[in-house]
Amino acid sequence: MNEIKVQKKEGEQSIEQLASKNEKLRAHNEKLERQLKASRQEEQRFQSLFHNAPAGYLVFDQHGQICDANLRFCSMVSIPFKQRRRMNIQDLIQEEDRETFRFMIHQLLNKNQTCSIEARLLSGSGFLHVIITGNRYECPALSASEDSKVLFAGIVTEVSKLKREQQIIKDRSMRDTLTGLYNRTFYNDYLTYHGKADELPFSVAIMDLDRLKMINDSLGHTFGDRAITTVTKVLKKYAKDKYIFARIGGDEIVAFFPDTELAEAEKFLKNAENQVAKYSLSGIRLSFSWGCAVKTNPEQDLHTVLSAAEDMMYRKKFRNNTVKKSETLDVILNALFNRNPNIHKHCLRMSRLLERFGSYLGLEDKRISFLQGLGYVHDIGMASISDEILNKHGRLTQSERREIKRHPETGYRILKSVPDMEKEAQIVLYHHENWDGSGYPYGLSGESIPVESRMVLILDTYDRMKYAPFGRHHFSEAEIVRELERWSGQQFDPFLTGRFIEWLEDSKKQH
Repeated sequence: MNEIKVQKKEGEQSIEQLASKNEKLRAHNEKLERQLKASRQEEQRFQSLFHNAPAGYLVFDQHGQICDANLRFCSMVSIPFKQRRRMNIQDLIQEEDRETFRFMIHQLLNKNQTCSIEARLLSGSGFLHVIITGNRYECPALSASEDSKVLFAGIVTEVSKLKREQQIIKDRSMRDTLTGLYNRTFYNDYLTYHGKADELPFSVAIMDLDRLKMINDSLGHTFGDRAITTVTKVLKKYAKDKYIFARIGGDEIVAFFPDTELAEAEKFLKNAENQVAKYSLSGIRLSFSWGCAVKTNPEQDLHTVLSAAEDMMYRKKFRNNTVKKSETLDVILNALFNRNPNIHKHCLRMSRLLERFGSYLGLEDKRISFLQGLGYVHDIGMASISDEILNKHGRLTQSERREIKRHPETGYRILKSVPDMEKEAQIVLYHHENWDGSGYPYGLSGESIPVESRMVLILDTYDRMKYAPFGRHHFSEAEIVRELERWSGQQFDPFLTGRFIEWLEDSKKQH
């Protein structure tokens, strides 16, 4: 009986021990399950980070075979995610860049350090500019083949936008801001790398805009810029895609014609010359002189060919440059008078008025002749005013009045560029200065204003009041005299105003 009790007790102890061990095993299993779950969650987090990273990640062997890649990389190269391990990265790199990739693998194998290269990856939309940064590590479990134990991890970063922005910056640095043509920096680089045997015959031309300095000096740089851009537009309009133009100076443009015979280049230039001749700027007809030469032998130096074209251009320019400085005046005056006949009539009347008033004052013949010529050119600065303002009926806006007020300075620049007209230039510059200093452009007063400028102001006011163009109010002789008397000592020289009124009265009596 006692023996049975002992056995029963031992059995109960064994059960308790088994239960305890079972509880420990269960607790251990739960711990392992928690660890496994945490490990899986960690793995999922790493997988999510790997596949949703902003850059492409991949693992490849020394042959370029892809062992793994993330979703971003597959998206970049437009391949299905499930097929990633069947691809070789070299097949996804543009052919010209594959040697660079192989060089990277060589560096990684031999130097065991991080290496980066630029390459172009083929994509469904063409190709992407990327930077591939790789490093080496050994992981046999991921090896694509048994004999390949060395693997490389790579980060692929797309830089297409950066490349485009860099290209834009580079293009801008190579472009002339006014015309959009290439500039001298591009021109110098182009000469270094082009004109080779595969581009022959290689024609070149040098073009020089005629009278640009005269336009700048007389009408201002705004008009000069318009002349340049007009010629540029014509060149672009009629050029073939392979033609290259570079503005290498203020008025000088070089043209390159790769794979183009001399006759074809000359035909283009003659046509462009004829088309440009159809344009005028404030009545000044535009034109350019050009010279052309061709490289037909690979041994020829392109600089020598350009020099030949330049010599030809200067010979043409010398022959064609019939508009000399002394003729500049007629060119601009005729252009102005053709645009606005009222100004022409006004200048003719001013010439006669100054001649007659000078005679009345008892001036010597030489000075009277000077005044006569001065009257004809005193408004030459109006050549820079737009037709819209020049021919406007009614009141001018504030900005339009500011534009008109520039004409004395423009007239000064025009006349100053003409030989032996320095004095006329000075008088024209000041012919809107008032006796009390309220005039323009410099606010001179009293006798600091040249006497001829004071005379022009009085007679100019008289003529405009009497003949009032564009339908403005015409003043009678009596009204004009009252206005002159009213502003004598303020706008007008009081002595000259008095003498002018005397002359008007004497002239009336004689008639």
